[in-house]
Amino acid sequence: MISSFVRNGCFPEALDCYYQLLAMSRVRPNFFTFPVVLKACRDLVDGKKVHCWIFKLGLGLDLFVAASLIHLYSRFGFVGDARNASEALGFLEEMQLEGVKLDSITVSSILPVCAPLDDLVRGMLIHVYVIKHGLKFNVFVFNALINMYAKLGSLGPARQVFDQMVVGDLVSWNSMVAAYEHNDDPITTLGFFSVMKLNGFQPDVSIHGFIMRRGWLMEDIFIGNAIVDMYVKLGGIDFSHKVFEGMPVKDVISWNTLITGYAQNDFASEAIEIYSLVERHAGLIDQGHRCFLLMQEDYGIQPSLKHYGYMVDLLGRAGHLAYEFINNMHVGYKASVWGALLGVCRIMDVEEDEKEDILTTHSERLAIAFGIISTLPNTPLRIFKNLRVCGDCHNPTKLISKIT
Repeated sequence: MISSFVRNGCFPEALDCYYQLLAMSRVRPNFFTFPVVLKACRDLVDGKKVHCWIFKLGLGLDLFVAASLIHLYSRFGFVGDARNASEALGFLEEMQLEGVKLDSITVSSILPVCAPLDDLVRGMLIHVYVIKHGLKFNVFVFNALINMYAKLGSLGPARQVFDQMVVGDLVSWNSMVAAYEHNDDPITTLGFFSVMKLNGFQPDVSIHGFIMRRGWLMEDIFIGNAIVDMYVKLGGIDFSHKVFEGMPVKDVISWNTLITGYAQNDFASEAIEIYSLVERHAGLIDQGHRCFLLMQEDYGIQPSLKHYGYMVDLLGRAGHLAYEFINNMHVGYKASVWGALLGVCRIMDVEEDEKEDILTTHSERLAIAFGIISTLPNTPLRIFKNLRVCGDCHNPTKLISKIT
């Protein structure tokens, strides 16, 4: 009955059945019962309860029960609790002497014992057993071998095992990334991380954890940019921004990656805001202009008046004449862009025909802007026009009058 529950994945029911056997029956569980019951344990508390009964009934030396205990504790990361690591290897030797064939579960459970004992030779012997008995195509065995070699500092054999895998999974790739990280090799870690993405495996945030533990983010701008890009690809733009803020040094790739990330994840206004920060506060003229071209040529985003305004603001603050740039704009109304230029300089060098064009499009706002930057504080401004004021100028004028 217990075995049927386990085969059908009904683990709580299997444990209930086992406890009923203990409480209500004169029949005691034997060495056939415990391997099945141990598979049903979903946490270490149940596992240790069952282990106590195994010890009480004197079944701990049974090879199948011992192998099941090793598997139980290794599942929960407590290989040392299976009596101890040396005893676990002792059970393995007994099983081999008795001619018991090890399956993939037993091998995957025993391999983690080798690293705490610093026993590379034993690990290699188990690897030979894996090859000899046809277990080398099992992904769980492969992952256990990679982790074993990595923890023993043998990156060459770990990489050979990985390269021999016919089908790997995310755990396999993470195991190799962890192997290089464990051996303090940030460049290879990031290189392998990039290959991982090219092969269609989306990394998880454990990669970020590796890098933070080693302090690589503070030392290498290339690593910081790669982590920002990772979160962008995973859709975690908030995490991407946090990593970006934590980078002590940023370059144009850092800014471009974050701007692109916001744009790709449908946060257009945030992308524009970051874009404006590049231009206004960093003073990066070339980088800002590159971003301006990048959004059009690589991502097909047509610049709006806001984009042009930011670009004019950037050029004006750097002392560059933006007149030609404004004339080459592919949008209709240029008055607000001229207003951006007025915000950074007091003199405008424009032709008479251009002045006439400016006066036909929302000139009241331009006049107010020019008046504010050209007069002392608290000086009254009176704007006269022989045409009716449009709503686009009237509403801002009301707000400006309240503020000033």
